[in-house]
Amino acid sequence: MTAAPNLAQQRALAYSPKPFGALSLFASTYVIRHLVRHPDKTKRLYHRLIGHMNVSIVVRSIAILWGNWAVPEGTPNVAGAVGTVQTCTVQGFLNIWTTVTVASYYASLSLCSFVSVKHKFKEEEYKWIEKWIHAFCVGIPLAFSVWMAATENINPLGSACYAAAYPKGCRTDPEVSCERGSEQIDFALIIIAITQFIIFCIIPPCVMLALYAMLDKSKPEYQPAGGMMKIIEDARKRMLRDVLLQISLYLLAFWFTYIFNLIQFVVQKITGESTYNFWIFANTINYSQG
Repeated sequence: MTAAPNLAQQRALAYSPKPFGALSLFASTYVIRHLVRHPDKTKRLYHRLIGHMNVSIVVRSIAILWGNWAVPEGTPNVAGAVGTVQTCTVQGFLNIWTTVTVASYYASLSLCSFVSVKHKFKEEEYKWIEKWIHAFCVGIPLAFSVWMAATENINPLGSACYAAAYPKGCRTDPEVSCERGSEQIDFALIIIAITQFIIFCIIPPCVMLALYAMLDKSKPEYQPAGGMMKIIEDARKRMLRDVLLQISLYLLAFWFTYIFNLIQFVVQKITGESTYNFWIFANTINYSQG
């Protein structure tokens, strides 16, 4: 069994995310303000998705700043816990909802780039997908989070609240009975894991491979005379390369904020031990996502 964190580690777990959450809040608010002040940019689906994604990051940043203060007072090994079961449920609801929503919007940006290239940037031919993107990115995570809250499967996890049973370890230790959380928590965690796997490892790489294939096969639909064919083909390939570079940078930033949490999760599952110092580092990187 993992030893409890010492007092210094408890304080670091509780308070180290807050400055990064504040920076994330500031950055996302700036992006939203920029789009509001330049409404011409929101004429493009790509920028509208960025706007919705940053609204989700704002909500997530607020939940991060709330952090340990939402955890019920008296919860073991959580420094500064002054909340109640109700505040924990609300914060955990926001955490689950926005974690999946933000990741889904990141994936939708690569999908949007692909369909825009496929339709030669004629947005009127593919703008119908916008409502389905929002339904997937917002609606499904929202319904899932409501279900988690209604079944009392949102409880303290680390220095905040997330999908977990309470008290810690009650699902694996037969001598400890669960006060909150049911057998559904295991199913819920599997759903979250599968969803994140699809968002991280399936959609973006498949889109990038498809774009690379389109780049290799990029040809004009007609054969203009003289050097015009080469000019048009070079312009098309240059545009595709720019789109691929943009997607690659977004994905690099996106994956970088999650990779350390993934390493921490895998190590914990394999060894059964929590490396709290690395956990603190992983959280600070993840919470700087905005």
